[in-house]
Amino acid sequence: MYCLRLVPLRQATRAGAAFGRLVWRLSPSQRRTACANLALAFGESMSLAEQRRIARASCESMGKTIFEFMQFPKLSRDDLLARVRFVNLEAMDRALAMGKGVIAATAHLANWEFFAAAFASTGRPLAAIVRPLDNKRLDRHVENLRASKGVEVVPRGVTLRAGLAALKKGKVLAFLMDQNAARHGVFVPFFGKPAATVSGPAALATRLDVPLVFCYSRREEDGLFSLVFSDIIPPCRRYDSEEENIIATTADLTGRIEAAVRERPEDWLWMHPRWRTQPADACDEVSRRSAVLGGWLPGEEAR
Repeated sequence: MYCLRLVPLRQATRAGAAFGRLVWRLSPSQRRTACANLALAFGESMSLAEQRRIARASCESMGKTIFEFMQFPKLSRDDLLARVRFVNLEAMDRALAMGKGVIAATAHLANWEFFAAAFASTGRPLAAIVRPLDNKRLDRHVENLRASKGVEVVPRGVTLRAGLAALKKGKVLAFLMDQNAARHGVFVPFFGKPAATVSGPAALATRLDVPLVFCYSRREEDGLFSLVFSDIIPPCRRYDSEEENIIATTADLTGRIEAAVRERPEDWLWMHPRWRTQPADACDEVSRRSAVLGGWLPGEEAR
């Protein structure tokens, strides 16, 4: 890891792409998952050759992200900001100006770590909900890298109190919501297939009246990242049931993720088993209710 700091960022990006190609060649399980996901998402509308090309490029993108992340100790605030262009950042500023904090729904597109670091480098306060890594030593290293760029880490499992505290301080609270939520999610369409999805962003926006924004990063051909922000998204209010409104808002956010993936499919993490959990695999109680923030929502009793 230390050796990666000795080379310029652009060379690290190229080395990461080579690492991703190596993963593609040496990890048949990653290859199978990526290709199966693309077949499920696009079916006959995309040739097998194109699906395979995107799967391979997705592995390269993952490698780039890892190697770029390892460069963080040497990257200054100016270095980070020189590699990004913001798209509609004023929408986030309008949300922050409301003084309630902001819920940021995002996804594993392009380099989500660079997105967080560059955004925090603008001086805007950011807390990100993350799943701790199984390797404790590596997890501490990764957390320190994030914190060194001004990103507050909120480990999943202690999300509620720390997340609410971040919002009360007027911070942006970021959720990566494009991975399989298994028994702790609600089922909404993703590429036309039911996908278990965390409903935390929708639940907080609905129940606490906190502004909600969708954002993501996109790799550009000139080597820069575009950091894209939606306008403020009003939570669904058309149903009498709060739970149905939360699920509808979760579906809206997931649809926005799908649109971003369709725009640049190579940027997404196709190696993740997004559709592994299906409604028949979840018990009725868990599939019925929105289960987030450690298994419960604000306003319910902690279990």
